[in-house]
Amino acid sequence: MIVDGCVFTHAVESAVCSVTEGERGQEVFQRLVEVAKRSPEICVVFDGRGRMSAWGLENVGCRTRRTTNVFNVMHAENSGMEFVAKGEQEAFVRFHSFSGGAGSSPMLSSWRCREGR
Repeated sequence: MIVDGCVFTHAVESAVCSVTEGERGQEVFQRLVEVAKRSPEICVVFDGRGRMSAWGLENVGCRTRRTTNVFNVMHAENSGMEFVAKGEQEAFVRFHSFSGGAGSSPMLSSWRCREGR
């Protein structure tokens, strides 16, 4: 799933406004704020067993030739999203992310799992 940099930054800004002071000091939250300041596009990857990786992509498609910078944003061993049923080898899942409208969540995502049965 690719998350536009503006959508990601807006989602982090909204999160900053909605959490307590103690939560803002957490290392994970501080990492997200640090990444949002760089305004990268975010690539989120899940495997079938619930592991998640998020990568930041800078200078993607810029008109002047610059080296694309790829960096790790976050990794989670158990995201709580397992797509492969027991005994199965793989699953097909399609993700979509988009910006919420005015007055709604800053970032929305939908996903559809197709088991092929």
